[in-house]
Amino acid sequence: MTTGSDPTQPQAQPPYSPPGPYPPKVETGFQSPQVGQSPVPNQRPAYAPPPVTGTGYQAPAQPVQPQPAQPQPVQPQVMPPQQQTQSTLSQATLSQPAQRPAYAPPVPQSSVPATAPMSGFPAGPVSPTGAPATPVRRLSWPGIVALVLAVVLLGVTGFQAYQVHSLSNDLDATRAQLAQEATDADKRVDAVENQLATQFNAEKIAAKTLPSVFRVRTSDSIGSAFAVGTAASDGGTNLLTNFHVIEDVWDDGTKKVKIEHADQLYDATVVAGDKKADIAQLHTTAKIPGLKVAPVESKSGQEILVVGSPLGLKDTVTSGVVSAFREANTQHGPYIQFDAPINPGNSGGPVINASYEVIGIASAKFTDAEGLGLAIPIKIACDMFKIC
Repeated sequence: MTTGSDPTQPQAQPPYSPPGPYPPKVETGFQSPQVGQSPVPNQRPAYAPPPVTGTGYQAPAQPVQPQPAQPQPVQPQVMPPQQQTQSTLSQATLSQPAQRPAYAPPVPQSSVPATAPMSGFPAGPVSPTGAPATPVRRLSWPGIVALVLAVVLLGVTGFQAYQVHSLSNDLDATRAQLAQEATDADKRVDAVENQLATQFNAEKIAAKTLPSVFRVRTSDSIGSAFAVGTAASDGGTNLLTNFHVIEDVWDDGTKKVKIEHADQLYDATVVAGDKKADIAQLHTTAKIPGLKVAPVESKSGQEILVVGSPLGLKDTVTSGVVSAFREANTQHGPYIQFDAPINPGNSGGPVINASYEVIGIASAKFTDAEGLGLAIPIKIACDMFKIC
């Protein structure tokens, strides 16, 4: 056993070993052999792997022998990032012989499943945090077109609803306006009718008056009479005429006369008479419509219609105006003067105004003049006989 070495003897050469990969230059961790010591065969400076930032990789402490590659299922693992820099490596780490990491051949692609489902999560792409990634759905052109059409239809529907609401409000306003206009029109029609009622219409006055006017015939005279007021207590009819028309039957006490209209002949009785006022009351059992009397006195200029049987000609009408209201100094009292033509036979006939009302009883005329007729005011007859 040799404890030293002779420098004069040739030194045994270490067996040859193929050079390995060229290591990086390391200033520490290598000592040259001392004199008298055999150099360590195949001992090279320790290999220090370059610093890895953020991967969490550390070189194994012991040499790892290459092992045959076995296909293993890949499990996603989230590692917190670690940062290492060259300054964090201690001198002790650099002084220890570093071992080269074991070489691991690449795993065949076919041996690793494309997507390895995680327990508790549906299969699919995995986000870096380990949770299943939410798939991004993109609208196709038909979907976009359908969405646009839905929005357009919604807008059109809303616009149509607004138009319907607006038209409904306009229709309600129009109906209200038409109703108001109809009411106003009715009021105007009523006003026109009232105005027309006050206007003189000889045709309408004659048509309404003639059925109530009769020709009175006695043995000595011919005159006229008309029904007035409501029906008598026995259901018959009361009539008015002049006293001078029935004076002969009043004087002989018979008090019976004949009245006729439209070829209809009726018996009548003289109930009362006043020679001074020249008025008389008749009664018949026939039912005849009575005429209304004017509630106010007539005035000059008022249009009138006179109905009677001049010279025995029944159902005759003449028209004119009220000429004046005369206070007579005779026994007959006041008179209504009018200009409508009358003749013998008109005595006892009614004088009618534009409202179909009796204002007087035609009684006389001036024989030496034209258009000078006289009528007894109807108020005198109504106050005397109480039948109006």
